[in-house]
Amino acid sequence: MYPVHMAYVVVRSLLVLSLLLTCRESFAQDAHDIRQLLERGRQTEAVNQVRSQGGRDSLLAEGEAWLDSDSIMWSVPFFLEVTHDKGGKPIIDSLAGLAFHKAANAYYRNSMDEEAVIYYRRAIAVRDSLYPYAHQDRAHSRINLSNSLSYLRQLDSAVLVIREATALYDALPSYDSLNYLRNLNRLASLAKELRDFRLAYSATYRAVSLIEQIPDADADEKFVTYHNAGLTMLRLDKLDEALTYAERAVTAARKSQYPLNLPTAYNLLAIVQRELGDEKEGFANLKQAEGMITPTTRNELIFGEVYLNLAEYYGGLDDVKDFEIYRRRARQLFEKSDIRIFYASEKIPEILLKWKRYDEVLKLVNERIDYFMANADPGSSGSAYAAEDVVPLIDLLSVRALVCTAMEKREAALADYAIIFDLQNQLRHGVSTEDSRRYLSRNLRPFFDSAISLHFAAYQESGADSCLWLAFELSEQSRAFSLLAALHANKKGLSPQESQLIRTVADLERQVSVGKTDRQPALEEARIRLDRLSHENRSPEQPDEPFNRAKLINYLRQNDCDLLEYHLAREGSLVFLLTSDGSLSAVAIDNGEKLPDRVERFRRDIERSAFRRKSLRTRAVQDSLDGTFLAMGIELSNQLLPPAVRESLHLRPRLCIVPDGVLNYLPFAALPLAEAKIPLDYAALDYLQGATQLQFSYSARYLVEVSRKGSPTYARNLLAFAPSFGKSGPVAETRGGSTQLRGENILYPLPYNREEVEEVSQLVSDAVALYGPDANRQRFLEELGSSRILHLSSHGSVNPTDPNLSFVAFTQTGDSLQQEEMLYFNDLYGLPIGSELTVLSACETALGKLAVGETTMSLASAFAAAGAKSTITTLWQVDDRATKDLIVDFYRRLVNGESRSEALNGAQEELRGGEYAHPYYWSGITLYGAAGPLPLDGGPGLPAWSYWLVGVLIVVVAGVGLLKLRERSAGRAAARAR
Repeated sequence: MYPVHMAYVVVRSLLVLSLLLTCRESFAQDAHDIRQLLERGRQTEAVNQVRSQGGRDSLLAEGEAWLDSDSIMWSVPFFLEVTHDKGGKPIIDSLAGLAFHKAANAYYRNSMDEEAVIYYRRAIAVRDSLYPYAHQDRAHSRINLSNSLSYLRQLDSAVLVIREATALYDALPSYDSLNYLRNLNRLASLAKELRDFRLAYSATYRAVSLIEQIPDADADEKFVTYHNAGLTMLRLDKLDEALTYAERAVTAARKSQYPLNLPTAYNLLAIVQRELGDEKEGFANLKQAEGMITPTTRNELIFGEVYLNLAEYYGGLDDVKDFEIYRRRARQLFEKSDIRIFYASEKIPEILLKWKRYDEVLKLVNERIDYFMANADPGSSGSAYAAEDVVPLIDLLSVRALVCTAMEKREAALADYAIIFDLQNQLRHGVSTEDSRRYLSRNLRPFFDSAISLHFAAYQESGADSCLWLAFELSEQSRAFSLLAALHANKKGLSPQESQLIRTVADLERQVSVGKTDRQPALEEARIRLDRLSHENRSPEQPDEPFNRAKLINYLRQNDCDLLEYHLAREGSLVFLLTSDGSLSAVAIDNGEKLPDRVERFRRDIERSAFRRKSLRTRAVQDSLDGTFLAMGIELSNQLLPPAVRESLHLRPRLCIVPDGVLNYLPFAALPLAEAKIPLDYAALDYLQGATQLQFSYSARYLVEVSRKGSPTYARNLLAFAPSFGKSGPVAETRGGSTQLRGENILYPLPYNREEVEEVSQLVSDAVALYGPDANRQRFLEELGSSRILHLSSHGSVNPTDPNLSFVAFTQTGDSLQQEEMLYFNDLYGLPIGSELTVLSACETALGKLAVGETTMSLASAFAAAGAKSTITTLWQVDDRATKDLIVDFYRRLVNGESRSEALNGAQEELRGGEYAHPYYWSGITLYGAAGPLPLDGGPGLPAWSYWLVGVLIVVVAGVGLLKLRERSAGRAAARAR
């Protein structure tokens, strides 16, 4: 039996093998036939042949086979056939959605992005109709669509689509980590190109965090993530982080299957090293990248960038020969591939500018600017240029403006600066976060400085008022953009989800600031979600209202006020004086570079020389301190208050000061206007405060804006808080400066804040005063926007390096102040304060980190951004008792009809006439914003005992009247009887 069985097995095996070979030949013949049909353009026959073999699944499989071949476009007919039946009727199912997506992939891989966009959108339409809930397929098609839109330079649309993908991933209980990683990298790249650097940083940080959690992430995914992160940090000037990610990109690129990744990584590493000052290492890495050029890769774009950077390197060494070699190589390569990249770079023109080859620079820059203007596509917002064209135009125009300035072509330079300001404002309106706006404002400020200097020079030569007005208007545009944008934001229209996210972000920011770095991923994820919600819910932004000279002059005339505006620059600081009759003048500030040191010394002199009633120091020591204070004060007065300003002080009762830079920290009220004998009689000294009523503003436009905003209906006139602190311990003499013990905030009791609030609430009618446990943060949040005046008499703490850690404190319930008992700087931007007047009777509320091109990041400016039309703020750690006396007197005057500036000036005058004559006690309290009268319904209130007295008087008068009435009645009855 065994031999027979063996024969059977052999025969059967031979038969199976024969069948398999026959089938294989048949399959090969089918594939050959299909290829022949496709090559002859007979696509319909090819499709029908595949359909007859197995239906839609076979069509999809055939398309995927061609998708991975050299003949990629032959896949498209098979994919599209899956999307409809034999009669041509569309089929809406998951297979059709996948087929549209695959067809789009074929076009995308073949660099046919316009067609890819069409089919990605069809895939999205099908998948959205199938899955009304969050689904990975919906997100995946959007990621790919965003890629194609980016290559078509439609960045506004691309970022909109990628935000939709992010929203879908947020809603998924679980997701494909690799696809989400790609989504984050795409979001970071787009945000970077749109100069939304807050969003770019958040997406980058999340991507880096995620790649390190994906165990099966390959080298290519790591390269893309780290390279993207390095570029983002480079743009943000975070060079140490950029170096770390560039080095990681090199490590990943060495293991990558794509040979171009390694020169790309070396190129980035070289740029970062050069920015860090390591020229030698940077050059070595550029040469490493250049050495990787092969005959098949010599025309790849990355090597054009390497050539550009080598040209820049040799230009920095003044090596003209090698500079010209690599400059020529770069242009030749980009002309074969993408000349836009070459034209977008300002590196070559900047080197030529350094060498003063002005005519050549102009020729190059004009060629590039003409290219962008000729090829410009309007942005989705309807602006003149798409966002991706704005940045290279700004860079090129700035180079041309510098050339024109050097060639004494002032008008041409100013024309370029005017275009730059319009373009940069387009960028600032395109972002929704304060951080991104501040970043753009910082970059824009040097251009403003240069243009203002040119206009002022023209004014000095010609005496034309028009030149001076143009300089002043540019000074206005260069400041407080974010504050004005915040004023236009509708905080009451925020959705509950958006409001909660704002609070979450603020809390996470503080946790990270105090060293909880493990909370950083959660913070960046929350920021990304908030960005998406902000764009979904935000109404179209109103364009910037042009500077309106007539409205500003009308404001000054109505308020009988002069305006003093400072503009500090590295070269050419100015002070503008605008009077209520519309006359504008300006004076150059000499030695502007010395102002930071002088302001700091003057503040220090005020603090050191302070005393009450009588100095306890020796006569010699106090005389020395007095002399130092007076000398520095006179020096600052002479520098900042030119004769034209002093001559105008007596003409109008009020002076509005718009400080700039370090002048935000200067107590202008304490500036002495004349010499005096030592020892100083501080009460009788001739201060700026005694010559005029002072008010301050973040900009003239801000002043006009808050003055014309309508007043809502308030539930009451005053809401005042007097928190309590510390169950034991010493009494605090000042209203700030928390003590850190074991990482806890320890605040000592304020003996006069309750008394201050009691007296103020008795002066103002319809007032609610909250003390102790009732003066808590939760109650503050519940009462937002309900009161005409918001009064906080408390401790304040300013962090000079991280504004997010600056706070005003509410009642302390434990041994130390807890998070929920502090109102932080970054809490305020999402709150609808909306008061006519906010009194921040706490320490250092006007201080904060300077944001170049904006204003100080202080508690006062945060309250202003939240809608407070005017704020009473402080410049240092104010004395508790003196502040209480001054504030109560301010309210007394306010309810008697005096304007806000008049009331503050009068209260300061009164205080310095007694034991608190030294400016330390009164000059640090300032008024920002609206300064006019503040109508308080019902007039001044009365003390509680007065209401009892009035009641008694009413009873007495009524009783006397009743007795007289009885006497008259009795008299008349007696007369009738007679």
